[in-house]
Amino acid sequence: MKQISKKLLAMLLCLVMLVTSVGCGYMILGCAALSCVTDSVKNGAENLQQSLQEGLENAIKEEIANALPETTDQPQEAAPTDAPAKDAEAQATPEPTAEPAPEPTFDSEADEKFLALDKELFTWYVTSGITTLDQYCYDPAAFGIDESTVPVTLGDLSEEEDDKWVAECREWLAKLKQISRDSLSEQNAFAYDNYQRYFELEIQSEGLHYQYEPFEQTVGFHLNLPLTFGLYEFKDKQDVENYLTLLADVPRLFDQMIEHEQKRAEMGIFMTETNLDAVLADFDSVVESRNDSYLFGTFREALEDVDWLTAEEKEAYYAKNDELVSGPFTDAYAKTRDALEELRPYCRRATGAANVSEDALRYFELELKSESGNNMTVDEAIAFLDDISEELYLVLMKASRMATSDDDSFTTGTLEGDEEYLKTLIPDIVPPMPEINVTYKEIPKELQDGFSPAAYLLPAVDNYTENTILINPASQTDLITLAHEGYPGHMFQYTYQYSLGTIPLFQFITEPIGYAEGWSTNAEYSVAKRARLFGVPNVTLSTINEELIITIITVCTLQVNGKGYSKNQMTEYLNDWGIGSLADVAWDYAVNMPTYWFKYCMGFCQQYSLTERCRAIYNFKDADFYAEYLSWGPSYFDILEPKLIAWAQEQSKKK
Repeated sequence: MKQISKKLLAMLLCLVMLVTSVGCGYMILGCAALSCVTDSVKNGAENLQQSLQEGLENAIKEEIANALPETTDQPQEAAPTDAPAKDAEAQATPEPTAEPAPEPTFDSEADEKFLALDKELFTWYVTSGITTLDQYCYDPAAFGIDESTVPVTLGDLSEEEDDKWVAECREWLAKLKQISRDSLSEQNAFAYDNYQRYFELEIQSEGLHYQYEPFEQTVGFHLNLPLTFGLYEFKDKQDVENYLTLLADVPRLFDQMIEHEQKRAEMGIFMTETNLDAVLADFDSVVESRNDSYLFGTFREALEDVDWLTAEEKEAYYAKNDELVSGPFTDAYAKTRDALEELRPYCRRATGAANVSEDALRYFELELKSESGNNMTVDEAIAFLDDISEELYLVLMKASRMATSDDDSFTTGTLEGDEEYLKTLIPDIVPPMPEINVTYKEIPKELQDGFSPAAYLLPAVDNYTENTILINPASQTDLITLAHEGYPGHMFQYTYQYSLGTIPLFQFITEPIGYAEGWSTNAEYSVAKRARLFGVPNVTLSTINEELIITIITVCTLQVNGKGYSKNQMTEYLNDWGIGSLADVAWDYAVNMPTYWFKYCMGFCQQYSLTERCRAIYNFKDADFYAEYLSWGPSYFDILEPKLIAWAQEQSKKK
């Protein structure tokens, strides 16, 4: 089913796929619920402490003094190299042996075949649609791609297209297996393993086409589509023509989505009434703005200063955009809204995937692996997150005792000041950053009310030196937001890995979103541990507050969907943490947006856990560790884990 999210949905979101603020995802609407959650953590920290089980209370007495990282930039004291990792039993893969891995044999012919296949795979993927091509290739000709042959459509949501996708994945996997993995260089063998995992997960989605819900509240396709058009980038006249062609394609795609939802209704898996009401309100908002849509203004603003269009051409394009937005685009929303309302009698009851159908559960389990970037079962993920929750709680309690303020906004007062301060912190966190240009661009006024505080626009592989971070003047952009988006978060990860030139191209395509969000949320924590200007305990308290509560809610999602928990059972779990007041919020996410938190929570927790496990083996400097971490390229965490454990073991021998 990733054919939908990567080949259709991500094709549209690629221009703004890495928007945040602290896990808010694409839409600021998600931040409202998160704000409710994190406020409850602050107000209920004492209740949380009192409600812990006796075993955790004993652990606090023993460990609390060492829970919060020291405020010095120097590495912490290392644990003995043979100390067992606290969460080892929860890992999806066995602990790597301490024995050094055998030296790989290098067969230049095998590597040549692999890199040739890598180029084929990259070309296959990026030529699936024009927005995907624009995302990854600044100069398609440099990759041997004729842009005129790439389809200018919004994609295909039909079951036939999904079947075609799975068949193609089978063919690519077969071609991959024709290459001897053991004859590849270590870097290429690593990429090979990631490609194999990617295709295997795609193939396992066969028969689950209708489990995909395009219209989720907060993060649904219908919400992201207008934003994507509003942020469309125009480099030349052809981009304008492509934009208008895509805009005209909306009715066709929405007709497919109507058929998709009608089939879901027939199968008894149509959305809940709560989700339907929220989605219909979103559709109503678009329809009601037929004559004053923000897409009128964003299009004009994007073209008004370009010098490659005449005044007459601009006016003609303005008129065409106005016609399409007020006509076919809005008509498609109105038609879809009415079609969804007609399906109200088919709304399913509010319950988790395990109580809906076997296919619903299988889809949920696949999304857990795909979004999170691991191979964990539901039970393994719950056990893992429970362990991490206890560790985060210890950090939280120590920080709360040392904090001098409960303010959760940390800024020097200016964007420039925050950026400069971050630059003084990152040399202790990450390896040297490549020379790049960064433009801070304000979000158009028409988008400010519905957008997050900031957004990083992913650069093309061949134009990584040019970077843009969108800033929302209607929201406060602080140090932690910039850490997530820029230094040392998303922008650092992508520009650094693109600059290496050693990571196969298709590896950037197969990147689990949990890897990217894991990096950026851990970047926040790395900055918090060093932000003396605002008080390390203060920043740590705010950062870990959010990560802990998101982790608890993600466990609720796993319980409800993977284990069939009722709302009462889920509430009992929240009560154990002293935050039963969040039951309605947690239940809504579990039932209506069941995979929403995987990329943020599982990404953060897996990178955090892996980092600390390696630190227990060898007392590294963060910059050295993260240079090794990033050098392998985007990856599923359980494939990356043995590489980093082996690195830490090797470093400890050199000590």
